[in-house]
Amino acid sequence: MLSSPRPWAGIRPVTASTSRPRRSASRRLLAVVSCALLGHGVLALPRFAAWGQTVSDATITEVLDSDQVFIQNRQATVNSVAQNRQRVRTQLARTSLRFNTGAVARLAHHSSLMVGPCAELSRGMLLVNGTLNGCSTTTMAGVRGTLYTLEVNEDRETLIKVFEGEVWVGQRGNRDLLQDAEDNLDRPDYDPAESDPTESNPAESDPAEFEPDTTEVYPDSLWVVWSADRTKQSLDSDRPAIPPPVTPALNLGQIPSPPSNDSEATLWETVDFTPETVLVIGAGQQVLINAEGNRAMISRLTSEDFIQFVEGPLIQDFSTELPGISDLQRTFQRLYPGLPVVPPILSIPTLIIPQPQPPHYPPISLPTQPPSQPPPTPNLPPISPGPMRYP
Repeated sequence: MLSSPRPWAGIRPVTASTSRPRRSASRRLLAVVSCALLGHGVLALPRFAAWGQTVSDATITEVLDSDQVFIQNRQATVNSVAQNRQRVRTQLARTSLRFNTGAVARLAHHSSLMVGPCAELSRGMLLVNGTLNGCSTTTMAGVRGTLYTLEVNEDRETLIKVFEGEVWVGQRGNRDLLQDAEDNLDRPDYDPAESDPTESNPAESDPAEFEPDTTEVYPDSLWVVWSADRTKQSLDSDRPAIPPPVTPALNLGQIPSPPSNDSEATLWETVDFTPETVLVIGAGQQVLINAEGNRAMISRLTSEDFIQFVEGPLIQDFSTELPGISDLQRTFQRLYPGLPVVPPILSIPTLIIPQPQPPHYPPISLPTQPPSQPPPTPNLPPISPGPMRYP
């Protein structure tokens, strides 16, 4: 399960210093922690699934290993339907569900999931493929057409691994913040330092002052506060860079490329996880949230993480292939170009081809004969000796 180090205490969090005056609650700074560990520059932030998406039910499509799959503590079978706010639970079984939105989810052994606008995992492991937001008791993840896993261990820590696409991670109950981030990305005129977001109206602005170029422009409240070169700069390249923190917990510029040697230790960066924080976790990255939900550790996934995922309980032996699973092969090759390709990423079980057997012939039946009898003794007349003659 979770075997990574957890230095929650004694580490100074990463913060971005700025000379901007503190704003009111209505003008709160949206701190997007953009985990650009792979050295590809600033992450693009696409629109993600809205938290209000209509999730009404989930249908069980497969049950593996045993029949111990339950909906509201009643045994479930293939084609059983879990309605909104109903709980799906596994014991010594694995199961696959298809939501009415088209998203696919898979549960490992000893897992518990509640159906709703976010797939709420209270324990175990969950795979999500498609547009389905996931959450735990402390954390929620907004996604768009992606592939990720969510795990809640016995210590109530939440681990999210992203294998394809991007996931926005915030504190539970932070829906407005995630929705604001999603909405504001489509508003290049939005400047929270100058006006309240709810009062901004581009039609009333001076046309000479509002001249967005053809490239994607982000509001200056979205800052890269966690990047590969350890500099803090605005997503708008025309604005000045923010100086780096005085005592960073870890110089990410020293982190090597994704390790090819499985013995290399995974390097983690610890950051504050506040109600105003949104972590942008990209493909090939993972985030571990502590049980209190106030500290996060972020790192790269190793090539071994990908291989264990493909060969693990959320992929192996399922007869239905995940939609878009072939994209994972390309992601692996992009992240680890110097390594052999990951094993074939198909959910179809290995075919069992019968081996040729030597021909089998029935035994030959010979006609039965009675046991041999000695030849009958000829019945000859007795020989009578004649009279004896003497010379």
